Amino acid sequence: MIIDTPEGPKFEWEVDEETLAAAIAEMSASQEEAREKMAARKAATEAARAQLEQQAAEKRALSALEKAQARPSIVDPGIVALAERGDVERLAERLQAGCCPDVIAFEFDLYPGGARMFCNDWTPLAAAAAAGHAAVVGLLLEARADPDVVCCASTSSGLYRGWSALDCARTGDAMPCERDPQRDKQPRHPEVERLLLAAGARPASALPEAPRVNTYGYKPGEAPRPNPCLNEQGQPVRPAHLYDAAEEAERQRHPGQPKLGFGTGGSGCPMTSMMPPPKDWHLKAPRERTYTGGSKVYK
Repeated sequence: MIIDTPEGPKFEWEVDEETLAAAIAEMSASQEEAREKMAARKAATEAARAQLEQQAAEKRALSALEKAQARPSIVDPGIVALAERGDVERLAERLQAGCCPDVIAFEFDLYPGGARMFCNDWTPLAAAAAAGHAAVVGLLLEARADPDVVCCASTSSGLYRGWSALDCARTGDAMPCERDPQRDKQPRHPEVERLLLAAGARPASALPEAPRVNTYGYKPGEAPRPNPCLNEQGQPVRPAHLYDAAEEAERQRHPGQPKLGFGTGGSGCPMTSMMPPPKDWHLKAPRERTYTGGSKVYK
């Protein structure tokens, strides 16, 4: 230990006890003062960091609130039909009224030649892309529609396949998840494809899988997304445009009989898929879809 004295620095054994004691006391005081200063600086730094973190959290919360307030909140599956028909004017009115551009409308139909029902998801963007309405696609993209929503085909057994709006622009009337006998003619709607690619759209094969749905006998709360083919008890729904009410009432009185429908295909007993399709099945026009209800987009 070196001690400063009027005669200059000296070792501790070179000074008297009084000088040594004073030096030790002064050193202890200096160390204590240094510790206090360091603690004060640390506390000030932590307080400043906490304040910055709080300001950042408040800023994020405010940004999220502003986005939520700016985001359309009305879930109206009816705009899917407007997009499919190419009704730009009415669709623009609905979007300006606060309708969310990302919404799903359900297309229930029956497999040709049987009575097994399926449900296709359609977003306004996918429906417009399949129909080739470039003006509608542009309007929806301006309204911040998500081009990467994955639409799915589902049955009571779960999901089948998925497709995106970009897939629909390439396949047109043909379902993107089915075999396309005229694949050499893709893309069916090149102008729509260009619009979607410019917006960063991707095919379903490059996107994450859609959330799984509940299956027959299981309630909707047991899966990330409710199965549109099932009701809240996990039992098959019976859309009025596919199933005759009188026949359904009779079936409920006699539960063992096949679950038949009167449309071009169906849901229920798999053996009914061997039945021949209705005679007028070939008269069904392209894109003649019947939408029954809908939901928000699940991701």
